[in-house]
Amino acid sequence: MDERFWWIVSRVQHSFNVRPTEEAHIFAENLKKQIGVAPIESFLSKDGSRRLFIYFSSPKKSVSLEDITVTNDPSEISEATSGNFFKIVYFLRLNNSTDVSRNAYEAELYCGEINSSILENLNDFLNDIVLPCTKARQNWGLCTTEQKGQILSSLEKFTAAISDASSNSSKTTHQKILEVPPDAAAADFKATRLAAHDSELVQRFEDIVTGWIGTIESTVLSGTSSDAHSRDAIVGPLAELDKWRRRNRILTALTEQLKSKECKNIIGALIAAKSKVLKKWKAVDIAITDAVNDARDKLKYLDSLKKYLEDLYSPSVTPGFIINQTIPSALITMKQMDSASRYYSRSGFMGQLFNQVANQLVLCFKDYLRALLVNGVDDDQLWAVTLPEARAARPEDFTDGPDRQIRAHFEQKLSQGRLHGKADIKEFDANAATLTGRIRACLLVQRLMRVALRHFRDSIGLGIHGGASASQASSQRAASAGAAAAAATSGIPINDDDAILKHLDAFSTRLRQFLDVQVSYGPVACCV
Repeated sequence: MDERFWWIVSRVQHSFNVRPTEEAHIFAENLKKQIGVAPIESFLSKDGSRRLFIYFSSPKKSVSLEDITVTNDPSEISEATSGNFFKIVYFLRLNNSTDVSRNAYEAELYCGEINSSILENLNDFLNDIVLPCTKARQNWGLCTTEQKGQILSSLEKFTAAISDASSNSSKTTHQKILEVPPDAAAADFKATRLAAHDSELVQRFEDIVTGWIGTIESTVLSGTSSDAHSRDAIVGPLAELDKWRRRNRILTALTEQLKSKECKNIIGALIAAKSKVLKKWKAVDIAITDAVNDARDKLKYLDSLKKYLEDLYSPSVTPGFIINQTIPSALITMKQMDSASRYYSRSGFMGQLFNQVANQLVLCFKDYLRALLVNGVDDDQLWAVTLPEARAARPEDFTDGPDRQIRAHFEQKLSQGRLHGKADIKEFDANAATLTGRIRACLLVQRLMRVALRHFRDSIGLGIHGGASASQASSQRAASAGAAAAAATSGIPINDDDAILKHLDAFSTRLRQFLDVQVSYGPVACCV
């Protein structure tokens, strides 16, 4: 044994916190007797193994020398780390053509740790190293700006998915929604039966369950409290997906806690005592089951649309791609889930989802226009782009002839129920080199969104009233006040186009005003 061996052992002693007060050479002797030195010698020798793993696996977090194992084979680790807690200290070397130097071993060997949560380790690695280094990279070789954006966007989505999975795996098992005093639950069924005859203990259990009911009603079952804020703010469709993922996670943690022995014993004691609190608890229990099923079904529905919704967040998305691919693909998928789409349309959920899609379109249009007007970070080219176009602007250039043809092709694409064919709108982005052309493309998408809404309502049998305006929607709601009140608190009616497209219409109005000013300014611009 030499300095290299002492260095490895000191790392293990520090990582595992085994006998921290014991001197390193005494600990090394005891470790040598327990695990042997053959794998370590193979790792340090010429032509030996390039990796060394020293680990322990135990149901408890404390570790002794008897729990420690050393190996050069990673396959042994997966079989051995089946305990509730484990930690791995790994050592790596790049070059095994010679023995590890006795003087520069710290520079030749790489050391690290892996804790029991692999997802947490991967999450930390991605967030702390991979993502920051990738964003800071200056030389991207032959990658274009668009490809760079796609790579970063994909990496961020992957990192977010790992973070969500890591949070889900740790919180689901540890998150406690309901407070359960440690001394409140009886140890076994017999004790629970005896507790039913203790009036003081029954009263205490009733107070606990009453507190559970209040917590569940105020924090878990109040799932519509944020809808009004969602309608007022520019919120995209992926925010809705994240909302239902969080809700599903909370409800899953709640149901798992209610299945625990402590909660079952408290409810069992109240059942044996025939408590009056049980009547309200049963109603809450049914509401929890309904909420779990609702969250699970909505999450499944949104997951089926996720890949189309993510297109709207791509930095390179164009109005042509939205009309040719994103909206038709999403509508085809919605029509395939006919019964769910019809039910969610009546409950206001689909109206809110379309509203969030329209909100994201506003952000897409802003990026699409900004890409032509901003060169670099702060170099605004608005005047340089607008002036030549204003000089050449003519009122006849803004007729709706070509737009009518594109609209007919779009309706044909939706009615065919397939993406490719004669209805492909290849000329949609033909004028993307001009600001006027881009604005007109954005305005056309806004008009086609109303066509898509009408087509969706027709496809699920809710198109009797067509695309209703705000006044028409209000008269329809007056005929069924109770149903409308429920829809207003849980979403947006699917026949209220004005509410669904509120932000998109407002943004489109400003774009039309810009085009009107450009046409009016044309004669003056020719003199500038």
